[in-house]
Amino acid sequence: MSYSEFNGSTSQYKYLHVKVAKAFGKPALCEDCGRTDAKRYDWANLGNNYDGNYIIRREDWRRLCRSCHQKHDAHLFIGKRFSGKKHRAESRAKTSATLKKFWAEHPEVYEQLLRTKAEKRRLTNVGI
Repeated sequence: MSYSEFNGSTSQYKYLHVKVAKAFGKPALCEDCGRTDAKRYDWANLGNNYDGNYIIRREDWRRLCRSCHQKHDAHLFIGKRFSGKKHRAESRAKTSATLKKFWAEHPEVYEQLLRTKAEKRRLTNVGI
């Protein structure tokens, strides 16, 4: 889950991550690629048993380097990758390349996302 799927305010979202960091410690190893020399590590929520609120259980969180975290959350960025934010050209190119690679490797996830978005549009147009 990402902030866009979090049911709460920005301060609650930040506070949640502070609580997770206190509960589980500061990440220094990526659980996906095994990297230990990254500049930044994040706690990423896996969305297990997700009911609209984050749960602070260790099995629902993973330590990821920033690169793996972006890959993990890639499906959440479609259509809103850079909206309202100023990024350097190198950052935009790197993120675009990462997303293109993710979609190429996971076409079924991309197709499901498109079907979900189409269904939401259809329901909105019908007035449901």
